[in-house]
Amino acid sequence: MTQKYDKEFKLHAVALALESDRPASEVARDLGISPKSLYGWIAKYREDPNHPFVGSRHLRPDAQAQRDLERENRRLREENEILKKLCASSRTTGSSLRLDPCTPLRAFGSEDVPTPWGISERVLRLV
Repeated sequence: MTQKYDKEFKLHAVALALESDRPASEVARDLGISPKSLYGWIAKYREDPNHPFVGSRHLRPDAQAQRDLERENRRLREENEILKKLCASSRTTGSSLRLDPCTPLRAFGSEDVPTPWGISERVLRLV
């Protein structure tokens, strides 16, 4: 079974390997870890000293920001597709209602109804 080491242990091992005059393989043997693991940790540390060991399911800050932007973009595209389908279906059914929320509906039997988002919408009252 693979043993898991915390970030502090890895940083301590890398610091020992980089600051001592001894070879990294000897430092690894003294710490009871595989030299291959220590060399991998050193490579990750040299690649990005500020965020060398991100945990599982965690990303570096720049990668996390990119991921968040991609998610928001996907959500907005889905919302846009829904609105396109609504507009297309209102055109095919011959409905004269406008989907623009800024344009109030002036129809007999309409009323303002509060939505869960705190915005009033004008809807037709079914009689």
